[in-house]
Amino acid sequence: MFDHDCKEKKENSVSLPGKNYDDFLEFLLCIHPRILKPITETNVLRIVSIADEYQVTSVIKKCKEYMISWLQASFDQARAKGNHYLYHAEYLRPCLRIVAKVHELSYNDLVKFAVKSIAKFGHILYNTGQKESQKMHIKNQPSPSDKTGDETFGDIKMDCMKMFQNLPFEIKYKIVAERLLHLNDETNLKY
Repeated sequence: MFDHDCKEKKENSVSLPGKNYDDFLEFLLCIHPRILKPITETNVLRIVSIADEYQVTSVIKKCKEYMISWLQASFDQARAKGNHYLYHAEYLRPCLRIVAKVHELSYNDLVKFAVKSIAKFGHILYNTGQKESQKMHIKNQPSPSDKTGDETFGDIKMDCMKMFQNLPFEIKYKIVAERLLHLNDETNLKY
């Protein structure tokens, strides 16, 4: 842009309408040769769209690799957390964010991987048609009003349901279909 006779070269500035300043700065810090800030869960979903728009293949590749490892780690952490589904909601939430982003960017291989990852979580975390039973609180099991950090388990679950409902129909269908295909699979969470 600055090497050719473009408006930006003459003005020595680039206008970026519609771009979030913090996200773009984060992107620049990840590509600057002297800084090369690492791709992490705090920045990957913020910078992948910018990397895609400007076709920065090295950053796109790192973002895709990070999202795959994040999806895998989320399920592994949920499994290690315990059997109660409310414990798993906080690990499902980033998976839903990832599937929305990779669908938006048409990263079809990553969409398939994300769908399979989300389908391993129980549908009670994202299916709004599913009513929770009004059972008595069982000792050592969380209730929706119990807190994890600053949020309740119930709030996190509701956030997951909203994100799921905001996904395109085709993605919701793929997740539910994948869940049904492997319902009795030992690699899935049981609820």
